[in-house]
Amino acid sequence: MRRRTQQERRAQADAKMVEAAIELIAERGFGGFVLGEVAARAGYSATLPIHYYKTKEALILHVARRILADYDAAMQTRLAGATGLGALAEFVGVYFDFARQEPSKRRAFFMITSEAAVHGALREEVAALTRAGSSGLAAMIRDGQRDCSIEPLVDADVFGAVLLGWVRGAISLWMVDATLDLDRMANLITGSMARVLDSRLPSQAKAGG
Repeated sequence: MRRRTQQERRAQADAKMVEAAIELIAERGFGGFVLGEVAARAGYSATLPIHYYKTKEALILHVARRILADYDAAMQTRLAGATGLGALAEFVGVYFDFARQEPSKRRAFFMITSEAAVHGALREEVAALTRAGSSGLAAMIRDGQRDCSIEPLVDADVFGAVLLGWVRGAISLWMVDATLDLDRMANLITGSMARVLDSRLPSQAKAGG
């Protein structure tokens, strides 16, 4: 049997520690998150996460990036060939599906973004990840404006940030109250978004008239 390289062993250890960290953050939040416990749950010595990540904050940011990478991979599959309003509708669908299929990852990411509001060591990096997400949505909106499917007067940057906040907020409510209907929330967001953005709708319809 071929012996694994050091790079392969490190990648495996990293994957196990990220998985352990996601579980702990989802269970206990930021305050209950300890590097030594991450190592123990992953099956490694207490010093390994310190060697790999140096600090608790660095590991948490690494976890946030890995969660977003998994989300982006799912998004790219669904977005293939979609443009304009169709692409934005797929974004909403993937966001809600990811919450259902990966609840620990979604809860851990929510915990991290919430903590960033009061934790300076996390704030700027999490803000950068958020800006990247809203910029991606703004780019989808501009693509729709170029092909004339999306209202040209819509501020793409502002709407991208609002849409990201909208879906994040809906999922955060659902994590607190699981009786909320995710499908109904997703449909409402998609329908409301179309009313604002669809260039084919008359102005009276956009205003609700």
